[in-house]
Amino acid sequence: MAPLAEDKVKRAETIPELIQDSIRLRDVDHYALIADGGQGKRISYVDLGKRIGSLAGGLRSLGVGKQDCVALLSENRPEW
Repeated sequence: MAPLAEDKVKRAETIPELIQDSIRLRDVDHYALIADGGQGKRISYVDLGKRIGSLAGGLRSLGVGKQDCVALLSENRPEW
């Protein structure tokens, strides 16, 4: 993967900002996640952004707000 140009990178202050910056700065052809040592499911940065937005919307609809803590207890899976 090619390094990002410094002029395009801003200092993210939160993990969601860091993820959104990564999505915005990558080519649509790059994969964010590749499961099973490169042999499994592949998730693009664009798809990852959509999944994050969907999850965030669902949490907001349940009343979760800024600075609320959310935990997920599960095996390591690309769906998470």
